[in-house]
Amino acid sequence: MADPRDDLLVDILSKLVQDPEHVNVEVVTHSRGVVYEVTVAESDVGRILGKSGQTIRAIKTLMIAFWARDRKHVQVNLPQADRD
Repeated sequence: MADPRDDLLVDILSKLVQDPEHVNVEVVTHSRGVVYEVTVAESDVGRILGKSGQTIRAIKTLMIAFWARDRKHVQVNLPQADRD
């Protein structure tokens, strides 16, 4: 990861989970913004989501603020949360 903001996201996620070595963030950049695809151990998905989605929402808000100066659209996706 080239951008320090990417490393910061990994650091934040690693502090929240019990299994930090399974934190993986794939960064996709395009002309309009940045998409973060986050994967964690199955047992840690709930820790990242938080109660009523509060934790993931706070993480998204932080990342949006970090990219605001560059006027980039930011998405933080946790595909594991979409599985039933």
